[in-house]
Amino acid sequence: MNLNLHYDALEQCRREARNQAKNFGEGFSAKTTATGLLGGVGGTLLAKIAAVETLVEDEFRAARTLFDGVETGLDSVDRIVRKAHGALYQPKPEMTV
Repeated sequence: MNLNLHYDALEQCRREARNQAKNFGEGFSAKTTATGLLGGVGGTLLAKIAAVETLVEDEFRAARTLFDGVETGLDSVDRIVRKAHGALYQPKPEMTV
């Protein structure tokens, strides 16, 4: 079995999780967006827009957290597999009687 192929696959998945996490709201700010949209006009409508933006911001943060967890999990799998693989090929200590 060629473990290098598996290591490369794990690295590729980890990299993709990191890239996807960056797609969720990097630089998104609920307060500046709502104010910029209406130029300071507006009571109820502005409050509704701000509430939606805050919800979106929270969802983006949750998505980034999930992708960060995937990346961390894949890193752990990689380390565990490498450690196990190394243990398989280490010389076995000789037993003395």
